[in-house]
Amino acid sequence: MTSISKKSENQKIAYIRSQLTEGETIKRMAEIHSGIYWKTIVVGVFTLLLFMTPIHNLGYLFALVTLVMGVIAWLTKHFLILALTDRRIFVRYGVIRLDTVQLRLSRIESVELERTIIGQILGYSTVVITGTGSRVTYVPFVAHGEAFRKDINEFLMKREKIDEKEDSK
Repeated sequence: MTSISKKSENQKIAYIRSQLTEGETIKRMAEIHSGIYWKTIVVGVFTLLLFMTPIHNLGYLFALVTLVMGVIAWLTKHFLILALTDRRIFVRYGVIRLDTVQLRLSRIESVELERTIIGQILGYSTVVITGTGSRVTYVPFVAHGEAFRKDINEFLMKREKIDEKEDSK
């Protein structure tokens, strides 16, 4: 992990900690997979191939597109947060318009994983969190999405057992 990515992770953790209520703890932070750059790499390779052809001037345009795609992917990786606490799930996404969603664990209906072929090859997935009231939140490029979903499900099952015990009293 480079010093830039360590700094980014520390900033993400500090942001989540600033949002916690008293007694609330972070249980898991999702890692955003470097597969977020795959489209930039493909366009970059295409750009290099264009520079080797008679239409190499078009390569300058594609070089600019590659640069913009790379910056957007880096910013997305920098600002995208998916965190599980013992009470809520935090999701922060967006580059120009930064949105933050906080879902209480008691309001979550399901946690699903979506995988594209590239996601299967590179090892990332999109985590889809469905809350009550038709709220659906997509978090793309999550590394180890299965482990994150498992942790959420374990917390939900623990909550259900606690609720069942309280109801039976």
